[in-house]
Amino acid sequence: MNPMVHNLESMLAAGKDGALLRYTLGKAYADDEQMAVAREHLRKATALDAEYSVAWKQLGKVELADGRWETGFICDAYGLDGAEDITHFGGWKAWLAQRD
Repeated sequence: MNPMVHNLESMLAAGKDGALLRYTLGKAYADDEQMAVAREHLRKATALDAEYSVAWKQLGKVELADGRWETGFICDAYGLDGAEDITHFGGWKAWLAQRD
């Protein structure tokens, strides 16, 4: 196990919770292939800061590496809040082209 994990877990136990700490723990556990624990920390990171895109991205990687499917960017329904429906553009590239 990554030696840093012990220090990070100690910080968490001392009540120093936060999105960055949870992301770092999640990434460390994922690197150590402990996907269930990684997923728990990454989900908490995104719950603490729903706009933490790096945590969402890592969560997507963890889910895929674990063999289960969830889209990393919108794992929860609130990821769609305020999103623009681009269906009428016929595809992602067409939407990007109209932005230029």
